[in-house]
Amino acid sequence: MSNTWEEKRNAVRAQVRLLGTLTAPGNGSFEFETDNLSLDGVFLVSKDLSLFEIGSEVDLGLSAGEEELYRGPAVVVRAQKIPESGGTSPVSGYGLYLEKPSVRLNAYLAEHIPSLG
Repeated sequence: MSNTWEEKRNAVRAQVRLLGTLTAPGNGSFEFETDNLSLDGVFLVSKDLSLFEIGSEVDLGLSAGEEELYRGPAVVVRAQKIPESGGTSPVSGYGLYLEKPSVRLNAYLAEHIPSLG
């Protein structure tokens, strides 16, 4: 199995809305909503793609309501700009890679991606 980013993007995803917080040194902290999650990644919705560069290491927090599912490092691996056309999908934002997802996040994903359970 190859490990190219394009092939990793083909991982099974769940359309899940969580609150995400990104913090990067010298760049402050920003709140986002997720568009989808996979076992080792997350896509955060943002119209402003000037906030982070590809390759940036950030601190990511993901929460479902009051429950924190993940807090730790992530790497910005993709920025996707989609012109607004009045539809709800696809969206603009950032793709992030999680090298070591938490046990809580994996359990949450298993509930939302049937093929993982």
